[in-house]
Amino acid sequence: MCKLARERELEMEEGLKYVEWVNSVLQSHRAVTLREFRILLTKWLEYALARQVQRLEFDLSAANSRRFGRTDLNYVFPQELLTESNHHTRTRFGFKHLKELSFRFVTVTREAIEFFLNNCPFLENLIVHKTKKISTLEVCGSSLALKHLELFGLDSVKVSAPNLTSLSVKVYKELILDNVPMLDELTVACGYCEFSVERLLLSSCISQLESLTLMLSNLKGSTVLCKFPEMPRLKKLVIEYWTLGEGSLIALTSLIKASPYLQEFVLKVIPPHRSF
Repeated sequence: MCKLARERELEMEEGLKYVEWVNSVLQSHRAVTLREFRILLTKWLEYALARQVQRLEFDLSAANSRRFGRTDLNYVFPQELLTESNHHTRTRFGFKHLKELSFRFVTVTREAIEFFLNNCPFLENLIVHKTKKISTLEVCGSSLALKHLELFGLDSVKVSAPNLTSLSVKVYKELILDNVPMLDELTVACGYCEFSVERLLLSSCISQLESLTLMLSNLKGSTVLCKFPEMPRLKKLVIEYWTLGEGSLIALTSLIKASPYLQEFVLKVIPPHRSF
């Protein structure tokens, strides 16, 4: 084994030992209350970036569920790591090695997301869930390597990514899909606030899909599903229907008729006390 590989292996072992030590301390602590508890997430982030991390995941959804959705208490991603454009910073932190990046219930700016898109040539997987400071986002670029994208809880989204194969979005107002020739799997919340099936029909990529998941909340008197274009490549159709009371699901037959080669159909009826 070469010296460099052995050094990286030792660093990983030491990192795992430290995490295990922290866990053991927490588990052995018997005090009823704590006066202060500080977690140096930024230091851990710097440690990972300095070692050319390929998969970076921030998932504070569990903590958020205990705070009743208060995103103002989220961890704030340190913008200074990105805005310092000097040579020392670029050399120290290995942004370009990232392949997977995930933000769940983390306060991060649109500029930070755009930085990663523009400076991570190998980034294939991007997840952005419930971030406080972002309402609109454009994921666009002819050279993007991005293959999988999840964007939940934004007002409007524009996507133009030639290598994208899988997209999952929950938007409030607008979804624009442009130049996504490889997209074959789409999950989208329709009838969610102001966003609607009509807007989805404006996307020219519908006919190329092999898997489609629609989250619907209102089919009462709906005729728009009848306007769905034929989906000759569609093999899997999933409908998650948030019922608002009594209602007919007959409108869904139009989707099935528009999918002549459908192999799998899944219907999930969600009770009204739950939400998107």
